[in-house]
Amino acid sequence: MEKNQKVGTSQSMIVIVGLGNVGKEYEGSRHNAGFALVEELQKNWGTSDWKEEKSLKAFISKGEFNSKKVILAKPTTFMNLSGEAVVQVANYYKIEPENLWICYDDLDLPLGKIRLRKDGSAGTHNGMKSIQELYPSKTFPRLRIGIESRGEEFGVPEQMNTSDFVLRKFTTKEKPFIDIGIQNGAKAITLALKDGMDSAMNKYN
Repeated sequence: MEKNQKVGTSQSMIVIVGLGNVGKEYEGSRHNAGFALVEELQKNWGTSDWKEEKSLKAFISKGEFNSKKVILAKPTTFMNLSGEAVVQVANYYKIEPENLWICYDDLDLPLGKIRLRKDGSAGTHNGMKSIQELYPSKTFPRLRIGIESRGEEFGVPEQMNTSDFVLRKFTTKEKPFIDIGIQNGAKAITLALKDGMDSAMNKYN
């Protein structure tokens, strides 16, 4: 792959990026909910095996869905530099903002809840801050997956430091809730690509 080569067209392709941190130590962590979601899509849609594309700073899986080419991506930059990978992937595939989807964890949503939006702010999420600093448009679809579980219900200390909390793995008690969230997130994106964003937002938000 040539570093500056571009392929595809903006109208024939969808890129869906899941945010997270690479490495065994981060697998299954709350901050990797975005990775989990694109992995669910890869399984559901039967796209190709993940392949690291170093020039794009991401693992890539390719396929087709609803008569469109689909690129699934997991950045290798670590969360705080996610924008570097998103810009590389978006430029390479010549994707327009409306065809670039970002999936990520959100502390402002209860565990397992999802929110699909056509655009929005980065909030406090460092990965999204990086994207909005580097990507020229602020208007692109995003799906947030709730990971907040601190409190009595799940037995996680309410005062746990946020940095420690997001990097810890989901507990046995939390796992069924996040699994449902990931499954619903994949269903929401699937419906949005078939019937439009409004239909998906009405059903899943």
